[in-house]
Amino acid sequence: MFPMNYSICLLDKAGRTQRTRFGPFDDDVAALAQARSEVPDAAIVEVWKDDHLLARLFREPPEAAL
Repeated sequence: MFPMNYSICLLDKAGRTQRTRFGPFDDDVAALAQARSEVPDAAIVEVWKDDHLLARLFREPPEAAL
């Protein structure tokens, strides 16, 4: 099986993209593991597989909507 390309986007608290990293990973689990290691560096980390949002990880839990 060939590695798939993923985007790992690091966002600030307001949801603005600060950095994006592109790279091949063997599967979703490997991409998510890399994304989890990025959480201390960004308020929000998104993992994209093509145009599908795979996960959105938060350094701190988001505030509940009122």
